[in-house]
Amino acid sequence: VIVDINIQKTVEKWSEKDLREFEKIKEKFVSEALNWYKEVGNNLRTTYIGNSRTTV
Repeated sequence: VIVDINIQKTVEKWSEKDLREFEKIKEKFVSEALNWYKEVGNNLRTTYIGNSRTTV
């Protein structure tokens, strides 16, 4: 609860420009994270080393 109050106070001090910039960065981050998640499955390979199976 204390963290939420501190975050709320900080956000209240942001200007409209700061909020727009934050939204741009947030959208880019989410987009890149989702693309990475989508592509990571294509790069997983199962290899056998001796008697153990390791995914690399």
